[in-house]
Amino acid sequence: MTTKTDTLLHAIWTCAVSPVHPDAKHPLIALVETFLKVKAVVIEVPTGPLCGRVFQETTELMPDLPIADVLEHELDICVPAGAIIICLSADAQDTRGNLRAASRALGTFCAEVVVDTVQLAATPFADERKEMRERAQAIMSLARQLATAPGAVDVPSFKSALARGFGELLGGPANARSADATLAALYVPEADTTNTLAAARRV
Repeated sequence: MTTKTDTLLHAIWTCAVSPVHPDAKHPLIALVETFLKVKAVVIEVPTGPLCGRVFQETTELMPDLPIADVLEHELDICVPAGAIIICLSADAQDTRGNLRAASRALGTFCAEVVVDTVQLAATPFADERKEMRERAQAIMSLARQLATAPGAVDVPSFKSALARGFGELLGGPANARSADATLAALYVPEADTTNTLAAARRV
């Protein structure tokens, strides 16, 4: 168990977590599913450290106790195979109509899922940054394409949050203050976009 999984399990067992009906999912969740090519299940959590966290459906909250089983047993939430679980507070779900806020949330989710996916795949340490770089570049390419549709995504807000998310996950909160430095260390040049969408589909 980690601090993140321990906090979620405690919240579930103290009835501080509730399901969000699929019909009430925030529009940005549809964008998450588009960017990451996965199904997303949203649960409502208290404002605090869990808000904005993302879990793979196979994440174990205790040994041999995956989060999908806990949510089904405790909250009657069916989590599809391969789905991700996104934790949002009631306040965080009120980004409707606020494109910048929604884009920042989307960038944060994408960074966490990319890092988790690469690490759970047991990618050799020497190749982790390369794999994350390829996926991040692919996601940014998709963001720029979607930006041509009005109201889809605010690219500067998304890019800043994506970089901040990588900084926090890979180097701790101190690195998150230098989004530009994080991007410079992680991204390949924007001109190198060959097969970027194919890489995004592997996330």
